[in-house]
Amino acid sequence: MSTRQGKSTLGIKHDNPGNIRFVEGVVWRGQSETPYNGFVVFIDVIYGIRAMQRALLVMYHQEGFHTIEQLITRWAPPSENNTPAYIKAVSTSTNIPSLATLVMPADLILLCKAIITHENGYQPYPDIMFQDAFNLLKEAGKAYV
Repeated sequence: MSTRQGKSTLGIKHDNPGNIRFVEGVVWRGQSETPYNGFVVFIDVIYGIRAMQRALLVMYHQEGFHTIEQLITRWAPPSENNTPAYIKAVSTSTNIPSLATLVMPADLILLCKAIITHENGYQPYPDIMFQDAFNLLKEAGKAYV
């Protein structure tokens, strides 16, 4: 269910609503062969949402980032973003205090929706798409993340 046509932001247009950066040697499931301006392009938005969820769960479970403040500081570092404003926007959108410990995966969809809204100015995807993307995580293969 691509949303590329008629959408204005690059994240939405390239099915990468979390604006995940391209990293040489990292191959995401559903990633197209050619990045755009340093960002991953996905073949369908389901894979872009899946990548967001996977990245956030790795940060939470393996890297120890358990609050909105910690996750967003890692997701959108101050060297490139107004991170305090981003943290506030995500906290407000999710109605979760920025220093509260998140519960994963229960808070994952709220977090993804808030990030998409902040990155793109709006969040156009239905709830079922987030659940479908989460279900794809269970089918992870060895050749991609």
